[in-house]
Amino acid sequence: MQRFYHISDTHFNHKNVIQFTSRKNQMKEVKEMEDIIVERWNSVVKKDDVVYHHGDFAFAGFDETKRLVKRLNGRIFLILGNHDSKKSTQWYLDAGFHKVSYHTIIVDHFFILSHIPIVFLNDSMPYVNIHGHTHDECYKNPQRVNVSWEVLNGYPISFDEIKARFNFEGYDTFNNDERHNSDSPQYQE
Repeated sequence: MQRFYHISDTHFNHKNVIQFTSRKNQMKEVKEMEDIIVERWNSVVKKDDVVYHHGDFAFAGFDETKRLVKRLNGRIFLILGNHDSKKSTQWYLDAGFHKVSYHTIIVDHFFILSHIPIVFLNDSMPYVNIHGHTHDECYKNPQRVNVSWEVLNGYPISFDEIKARFNFEGYDTFNNDERHNSDSPQYQE
């Protein structure tokens, strides 16, 4: 059965990410970091799974990026981060990514996928922001889930595990409000 996972900020080949994050407690060199990232990723993700990578994949040229993608299990959907955006979408597709987005993505009606955390969420909104970018820093807002490599200790987290943290049971969470009823025309497929 295909599963969906999330992770961000792998920063392959970025030596400074070791020095300035909690990674310094686990690794010393870029090659060691690569091997640890790949080992942990592949211990969770199977070949047919999908991984939403929330940006800042690698500091690498085309051939190196392609080599790194080939080492990782699953089909990678890349949401471009602040260190990724200088390359074209086609560049990433040719390097082996399955899909690429410059923008946030909304999945399962309630989950906003982004690289940088969405700042405007509050408890009157039924949305959850799954993001990266902040590495070791987590916000106290319960509507944000930081999937940065450091927070996950390098293991991609399943979308099912994220969803289980929240009380979303389809459209019933809206107390059958007509505006949000699943029978409403705006939600029909």
